[in-house]
Amino acid sequence: MLGTAFMAAVVVLFAFGRGQRDLFDIVVAALAFTIPAGWYGSRTQIAAGAGWLSHRTLVRRRWVRTDQIVRVKETPLFMGVLLDLRDSDGRKLFVTSGDLGGDPRLLGQVRADLRTAMGRGLQLSDRARAGLQLDGAKKR
Repeated sequence: MLGTAFMAAVVVLFAFGRGQRDLFDIVVAALAFTIPAGWYGSRTQIAAGAGWLSHRTLVRRRWVRTDQIVRVKETPLFMGVLLDLRDSDGRKLFVTSGDLGGDPRLLGQVRADLRTAMGRGLQLSDRARAGLQLDGAKKR
């Protein structure tokens, strides 16, 4: 984040050095570097326990009851798969397959809880089963 602030300061000084003292130009130049850093530079923390999954970013914390999941929607991304998890209480959580796949214990806990939810009637697509490697499905 410090590097991004430095780059924004360089852009502002560059704008002043060229004689462009329009406040709008300076603000736009500064935001061009700081806003993407907030979106992509922030670290996310994923945690799981018996029956829950939590995803915390710089701005918010969301969690779902993974043993009470009623819907799993899978959206392909350029770097993996985005999972949209919703539980019976209406809470929702978006997590990428890369976030889950980075920690085998975390992925194992989520798989066990999703199997419990499947026992309660959760229907998963073949693609979601393969992506999470549930029921012996092969990963594509």
